[in-house]
Amino acid sequence: MKLHYLCLAALVLPLSGCFMAQKSALVQSKQFYDPSSQARIRLYGNYGDTVIKHYIDRTCNEWRATSATRLHHRFNNGTPRRIKNISAGIPMTEQSVRTMNDKGIMTRGSFKEYVVDANKPLVLDASISVNLDNFSHSCRIAMSFIPQVGKDYEANYVERNGRCTIEVDELQPISEKQQVALTKDVTQLQSCSLPGDSTK
Repeated sequence: MKLHYLCLAALVLPLSGCFMAQKSALVQSKQFYDPSSQARIRLYGNYGDTVIKHYIDRTCNEWRATSATRLHHRFNNGTPRRIKNISAGIPMTEQSVRTMNDKGIMTRGSFKEYVVDANKPLVLDASISVNLDNFSHSCRIAMSFIPQVGKDYEANYVERNGRCTIEVDELQPISEKQQVALTKDVTQLQSCSLPGDSTK
């Protein structure tokens, strides 16, 4: 097993030098945004993969009936590649700046931003599944909240103390003197997960 990882490292490291010097790119999406009826949310992932999916105008019960049947993300640790973070115009935060500056080789943070309907339930569905030779791990968590008109949010999948969760923050108004927006926790979250959903 040790020889296997040494061989993998020998293949990856020569390729990684040019990638380590490159930050991820920021690409502006063409989504239309109306702050009088919509909101925006930034979803963090890894290496451009979708860890958190979002379901617009869907209650927890509707999500369970249509989309809660499978894990939608599997561990990806391929060779280094440049990542495109997708922006819908949400101001930068400390976390998004760290993500933009991440130059990780085997793992690298990324994000995608979306325009969503305001004043309607939004389900965030996060799952991950890792299957290696002598290790397997999976976790599934889903939360729901109601985005407010003209507000910006960001959500991150987190594993802590053997459990997984989704942390959702609301961005605060940014002044001309601020380089990044401050955030506060969204506390009005509803769990959509079933009793059988857990970290394994």
